[in-house]
Order: sequence, then structure tokens, then C-alpha cells
Amino acid sequence: MAKLVRQHLESTSSGVGSSQIERIITTLMRIPLDLGTALLLSFFICIDFPALRRAAPLLRDTWLRDAYDEMAPALSSLGQLTGSGGVLVRCFVSRGCQPTVCTASQ
Repeated sequence: MAKLVRQHLESTSSGVGSSQIERIITTLMRIPLDLGTALLLSFFICIDFPALRRAAPLLRDTWLRDAYDEMAPALSSLGQLTGSGGVLVRCFVSRGCQPTVCTASQ
């Protein structure tokens, strides 16, 4: 598809506009791939969430202790913000929207 668009742009116009249009089209074509990748990774995290929850505190006993001590409070705060009782969920609910949340462990 990108090759066909590039050939069409090269045959119909030249100059700065064609390269800008090509960048726009390439960016638009990447959106489904990026979105699909993000959804697939989110799905895998939701499937394995109970095991991840059990394994995360075990990082404190490894050489990653410093990183765990630095990141765990920030990630916990982020989870409280976006989780089932978080500010963002209450905002969605107050507007009548129900966000989809992974609740595999609850």
C-alpha cells in the first residue's frame, strides 16, 4: 500500500508537499499496528496479572532492589489513580462512561 501511494505521489507531484504527504500517510498507516501491539501487550499482562502480582515483591530480594524501592511507590500511586477506586474511574463514572478495567485478580 505504501509503495503504491509513493508511486502515485511521485508521478503526480514533486517538491516539498509530496514528502510531507508521504510522512502523513506513513504515520497514519502505523496507527493500527501501534494500537494492535499495545492491546496485545495489555491482554498478555491481564492474563498473567496474578503471577505478576506475586512475583513483583520478590524483586526486592534481587540486585534490582534499588530500582524496586524507587519504582514501587510511584507505580502504586499510579494504580490508585487509575484503578477501580481511582480518580480517573470516578471521573468516567460521573460522566456516564464505564471504562474497561482488567480485574483478573479481584
